[in-house]
Amino acid sequence: MRSLKATQVTPSEMGFIVDVREAEDFHHGHVPGSMNLPMGQLRRGAEDLKRLPRVILACQEGKRAVQAAEILESQGLTNVEVLEGG
Repeated sequence: MRSLKATQVTPSEMGFIVDVREAEDFHHGHVPGSMNLPMGQLRRGAEDLKRLPRVILACQEGKRAVQAAEILESQGLTNVEVLEGG
């Protein structure tokens, strides 16, 4: 798992941003263009995420995104990165 800052990513290389917070938190605010896949649904969504070239995980502060990355990596994903600070 690689950690990156938002300033390290240009729009052309942004990748697919997955917000791992619960739906209610996601609806209160999220990165534009991101999709919501709460932690409890990660294992079911892992196969779909494997097909993507780059998956960037986001949450409020970054802690859940790190946990999500560990879950996805245990499912065989190698294309996972975490957005620092959420």
